[in-house]
Amino acid sequence: LKLWCLGWKDNIPSLPPLPKAGYRISSLIFNNALYVFGVGGSSDYVLSLDVTNAKTENVKKRKWVQLASIPDVPFKPLPVAYGQSIFLFDGGAGGDCIKEAQMYNPHLDHWTMISPMPLACSGGAAVLLNETIYVFGGEVQCAMAYCPVNDQWRVLSPPSNRFIDASAVAWQGKLLVNGNGCFEEYDPQTDSWTQKPEFALKGKALMLATFTEIPRG
Repeated sequence: LKLWCLGWKDNIPSLPPLPKAGYRISSLIFNNALYVFGVGGSSDYVLSLDVTNAKTENVKKRKWVQLASIPDVPFKPLPVAYGQSIFLFDGGAGGDCIKEAQMYNPHLDHWTMISPMPLACSGGAAVLLNETIYVFGGEVQCAMAYCPVNDQWRVLSPPSNRFIDASAVAWQGKLLVNGNGCFEEYDPQTDSWTQKPEFALKGKALMLATFTEIPRG
């Protein structure tokens, strides 16, 4: 696991501005494209941008592509890529969170409803490890595992902490979850949690993220 601290002066390629506003935006890179899921603005949207050769070419001149709308709009989109699809869950806040889950096929620009989450996931996070997608509650102490192959859920042991605006990454065969200054590590083999206070930085708000290397075209 490499931890990167990106400051305002770091050399990060500029992207074209989003054509629409959104209060709650999530994104991921999948097959050399940046997908953006925006909700809560004047209209909900899904956009994609070709980011091939983003390090060497001026991607700011490229155009965003409008994609099919999300059938059941989540309060806080939690996108996870698996296989040739993008799975979307809701990590909304309080009573605004929905349990519906959806799968997007980028090649067909088509959405399909999948089995709903067994628990609401307020302020949560979602991450892929091996062949399983894990969804963790933020303000609600809960954990779930989704198998994309058979479209089935399992309820897991809950974390000890409540995470506000949770984030999560796969790390050394386990999952590291953070939020509200707390870190916990989940072990899928034993369905158990371990406190990780050594990752916390006093007085700092941290967010875990996975960095994707964009290959050259």
